[in-house]
Amino acid sequence: MSIESQSSDPPPLVSVIIPAFNAEDFLERTLRSALSQTYEALEIIVVNDGSTDRTLEIAQAIAENDHRVFVISTENGGVARSRNRGIEASRGRYLAFLDADDLWHPTKIALQVAALQRHDRDATWAAAYTLHRKIDENDVVTDTRGEIECRGYMLARHIVIKLIRNGSTLLVRRDVAVSVGGFDPNYADNGIGGCEDLDFELKIAARYRLEVVRAYLVGYRITPGNMSSNRERMARAMMETVRRHVERNTSLPLRVRRWALARSYLYAFANFVADRRWWPALAALPALAWNDPLLATQTFLSLCRTIARRPFASLLAPRKDACERRHFLGVDPLEGVDRTGRRLPDFRIRRLSADDLMLERRIFSRPAV
Repeated sequence: MSIESQSSDPPPLVSVIIPAFNAEDFLERTLRSALSQTYEALEIIVVNDGSTDRTLEIAQAIAENDHRVFVISTENGGVARSRNRGIEASRGRYLAFLDADDLWHPTKIALQVAALQRHDRDATWAAAYTLHRKIDENDVVTDTRGEIECRGYMLARHIVIKLIRNGSTLLVRRDVAVSVGGFDPNYADNGIGGCEDLDFELKIAARYRLEVVRAYLVGYRITPGNMSSNRERMARAMMETVRRHVERNTSLPLRVRRWALARSYLYAFANFVADRRWWPALAALPALAWNDPLLATQTFLSLCRTIARRPFASLLAPRKDACERRHFLGVDPLEGVDRTGRRLPDFRIRRLSADDLMLERRIFSRPAV
């Protein structure tokens, strides 16, 4: 997975932005994974978001020993403002966002830069994303999902399927990040933070093409207490984020907008159930059924089959995985890349792909290569 230089020009600088709030448990491991990248033209900006633990001390200690690391301290303002502050301070041609508890495989940035540089003369290509594995507090893989990988113009597919899945996978041109307005702090200000990365991705996907690197290069950490584990907030954030972008992107076919809303209600239903919040869970079902009766029927039948096979209390048990109990950095990033995602029937993938192709022809003057 080595990257050979294609020219004598110096490699473009990549600015890695790490928002950190009370991240003392994992920040050092996260920083080490960024510093261990095979791609050397890096600056790493840690934005200390008003932490009250040892986050600042850890970041400063590492910065003292590596000139690539810079530390900015701000009052607590949330992850979106921290990322925006990092964007303002960055000097790189490309930006990469890394949550303060996630891990990167050493080849992540090199592979993404190479993927984007293949489109260097085409300004319609804005970003590259990778696949990810879920990890626990010990950096051990707990889940590797089969992913539906898409490239090119992908707004319809992304708003329905949620292709990128977390904020630590994306590499984006800095000028593009600025042109779409960066990250929106309004969600957190209204108590529904958690999907700011999806909002950012959808703003990009509405105007540009995206590339995919088919390798599991991100370890996405899920632990009790981190943002992703707050199921009720994530449910409400997902519904509101999708709603805003459905309203904003009126060029999307009606069925795509309804499918997107339905899947946000399904996500909310699953999270409300996991959080034992029964009334909000039940309230999501009519909206799910109204927007996508087929998905609602499939969900109901799937639940019935699952309940018939095992107790209801075990529905949320962690899924067994081929990589289970192996350290993230010890698993080959290519292992499992041919596993097929099962989040939508094939006929819907084909319809969404056709919708994206139609939109792409309207927006761009030439087809993707």
